[in-house]
Amino acid sequence: MLEDTEADVVLIQRVLKQSELNLNIKHVSNERSFVEALDSFTPDIVLSDHQLPQFSSIEALEICRDKFPFVPFILVTGAVSEEFAASIIKSGADDYLLKNNLKRLPTAITQAIEKKNTQESLQKSEANIRTIFDSVDTAFVLLDNNYTILSFNKLFGIMAIEQMQVQPKEGDSVFTVTKPDRHIFLKHLLDKILAGESIEYESEFNPGSGPWLHYRISPVRGINNNVTRVMSTITDITAQKKAEEAKKKTDLELQEAHQRLFFHIKNTPLGFIEWDEHYKIKSWSKRAEKIFGWTEDELFEREHQGLDLAYKEDLVWLQPKIQQLINEEVSRNQIQNRNYTKDGRVIWCEWFNSALKNKDGKIITFMSLVQDITERKTIENVLREYNDRFEILSKATNDAIWDWNIEDDSTIWNHGIETIFGYAEREVKFKKLWWKEKIHPIMIVLIMK
Repeated sequence: MLEDTEADVVLIQRVLKQSELNLNIKHVSNERSFVEALDSFTPDIVLSDHQLPQFSSIEALEICRDKFPFVPFILVTGAVSEEFAASIIKSGADDYLLKNNLKRLPTAITQAIEKKNTQESLQKSEANIRTIFDSVDTAFVLLDNNYTILSFNKLFGIMAIEQMQVQPKEGDSVFTVTKPDRHIFLKHLLDKILAGESIEYESEFNPGSGPWLHYRISPVRGINNNVTRVMSTITDITAQKKAEEAKKKTDLELQEAHQRLFFHIKNTPLGFIEWDEHYKIKSWSKRAEKIFGWTEDELFEREHQGLDLAYKEDLVWLQPKIQQLINEEVSRNQIQNRNYTKDGRVIWCEWFNSALKNKDGKIITFMSLVQDITERKTIENVLREYNDRFEILSKATNDAIWDWNIEDDSTIWNHGIETIFGYAEREVKFKKLWWKEKIHPIMIVLIMK
């Protein structure tokens, strides 16, 4: 309390005591003691007389506001003009009361303290919002309806300096941070926003060299829903654009790779079949159509599964091998088994199966290359039958039978090598040199001719 008249001090204290406000009052009576008091503690409120010896309430208010901007200041005086009362309120005082009418003083104190608490909370909230505002990776700028910058965040300032070499300030025209050749475009855009539209677009700030920026501009409405402000957000999307371009390039390369792959598949002598983990066929090449007789459309229409083509008696051992591929026990395998054709024939096929995985190692599809080996199997069976017959014949005769493979210089003997010549099988060397050494010297020249 700043008051130089003791009787007035007693009067004010009595009024406050009767109000039951819980106050600790420190009384000072001049400028020096007032400043010392403000330096020693932070008051919740200041009550001040107007006219003191060599000191006034106006000077006291300035000192108080300089040290504590939000501490309430109430003028309690004998008599002042209405002009002065209005002036000191305008200068920052929270209220004024006359000493001959102090009934309202407790209420004035309570209201002033509540106002102070509200202002401090608001200031903290604004500081928190500003911290968040300056921490995001999006630039913000708020304009009035005359295109004047009212507020902006830290990133907007950085962008303005980097792109325009201009340090923006509140009160500047937005055109000061805009390229001259964009002024007409921007004014046209802002006029649309002030008319109530919201606009979003992307633009490369320096064509060909970047950065790419994404703009979102919206109207801010006030009383009566009138547009009074313009809020703009600006996000640097250069990295996103580069990623999109890289993806386009990769997609194009993949598309070209797929085209080359399917060209080879189309022209390969092997059939190509793609299928999923439920054996459902997803793709069927023309060569596969020639091998089995079904077209791709026929298979899809009838919902054929890959194993429907397998010979039933082979399924017992075939299905576990395919399941190993699905269960990722193996990544590829090679199988020979019998299959049905559309016209009911049974053919032998050789399958080269593999699992295709994505970059995360997850199987996305299964692919098979297949060829008809029926003719080869037939020849193998004939040769096997011939070999079986030769074996029976060689065992049934008492003669010695031998076969000399000229290409690899190997020989094969039947049991006659032992019964006629006396050599046990373990003693026989299956090379020409061995039996040449066993020929009588007189006959060697004749035989070798």
